[in-house]
Amino acid sequence: MSRAVAAVIEPPVRDVDEIRQDLRSQGASAIETDTQVSFIPEAFGTVIATKLGAKPSVAAEYMEWDVPGLDEFSLAQEPL
Repeated sequence: MSRAVAAVIEPPVRDVDEIRQDLRSQGASAIETDTQVSFIPEAFGTVIATKLGAKPSVAAEYMEWDVPGLDEFSLAQEPL
């Protein structure tokens, strides 16, 4: 996880695909890198927003590539 955080924040202006490639070259799987580049910025943003008085989301919606409609999952159930 520390490598993923470092890849996301240093250097500060990097393309998401470049970050994914960097993490995969270090041995992370495609699922791990996709999850990390999605949730690490969210985690930092949540800390900042919470300190400003916002209430963070408890769930997220997503759409499967080949299935119509949205699905929802609890963020507390995400192991990352």
